[in-house]
Order: sequence, then C-alpha cells, then structure tokens
Amino acid sequence: MTKTILVIDDDIAISTLLVKLLQAKGHNAIGVTDPVEGLEKVKTLHPELVICDVIMPSMSGYEVLETLRQSTETASIPFMFLTSKSSRKDLMEGLTLGADNYLSKPINPEDVLAAVAARFADLEPQDSAGATHPSGVSLSSQLQAEYPGWWAAVEPSSNRCFLGKTREKAYQAAVRAYPSGIFLYQELQAAQTPAGVAAA
Repeated sequence: MTKTILVIDDDIAISTLLVKLLQAKGHNAIGVTDPVEGLEKVKTLHPELVICDVIMPSMSGYEVLETLRQSTETASIPFMFLTSKSSRKDLMEGLTLGADNYLSKPINPEDVLAAVAARFADLEPQDSAGATHPSGVSLSSQLQAEYPGWWAAVEPSSNRCFLGKTREKAYQAAVRAYPSGIFLYQELQAAQTPAGVAAA
C-alpha cells in the first residue's frame, strides 16, 4: 500500500537516495533539504511518516519533532530520526520528544526499508492470513513474504515490531526505540506453498 513519506535532510545526496529507495518500493516519497520547508510540507502533504536528520544548520531534527508534537494536526505523525549520533543521551532526547525510531548513518538501504516496512505493518490491520507470534501479536503475511529469514523483535506493550537480518540486529533496532524494553522474537517465514502446488 502506497504511503506518503517526507524526508528532511540538509544533505541532498542522502535525501535523494532515500526518496529513490522509498519510491522504488512504491511509496510517494518527497525530499526537502530545509527543515523549515519540511514543516510547511507536513502541513500540506499530511505525510504518514517523516524521516528527519538530527543535525541541520537552520533547525535541528529535535526542534522539527518538537514543533510537530505541539500541534494537534501533526502530533501523531510517525517520526524517525536519521542520525550518526548514537549515544544513549542522544537517543533518549529524541525518544522523550516522541520519536518512533532511529535510523543510523551511514545509510544501509535494506535496514531503512525494513524499518519503514515494520512501521507501516504496525499501522495496518492484520487479517487471518497474518502469522501469529506466540505473544499473540500478528505479523502481516506481506511482511513475512518481503523479509523471510529476517528476525522481528516485538515490544509487547505497544505491539510494535522492529526488523533485523539477525536476532541481534532486530534487538539493536528495537532497543533504540525502547531502551528499557523486553522483546519477544520471531524469525519471519515466507508463506508456505500447499503440497502439490508450485510457487508462481
């Protein structure tokens, strides 16, 4: 399902790369290099996700998030930081303001796309075709099909999931958003083809 995603990063190369990655996955991705322009775009586009750099010259990513969280119209928009800052203090500052996740620089395209897929999987209703984790959390069949062999770390109180190629990488993704969290893990499996039926 197509989602509108706004990327705010003063580095045009990074902004362009992220927009192209997201568009290749079928999303309506728009990139801006100025955070003030980014705040204006949020008002007109009503994106379903904002990915924003932390360190920018005119306004920090923290200030962008704080501004969005102060308005009832934009307070609930999911928000991910893109940063090379990884100290616990930096992470806690963003999480306290209401960030959903941190994406690390340098950018790993697979990890970025997995984080976005996991975030949207949290927002979409699950049906009976979804795979059910022992915790009772249902992971969509689309997520399972796109990331077979990857691991999901599930934070039970929020039903949020975070993906990684290994269990450790799933944990690392999850603990950035929930530093004191306890997580349940599941290895994702592609949908099984019934016996005697060839895969398309």
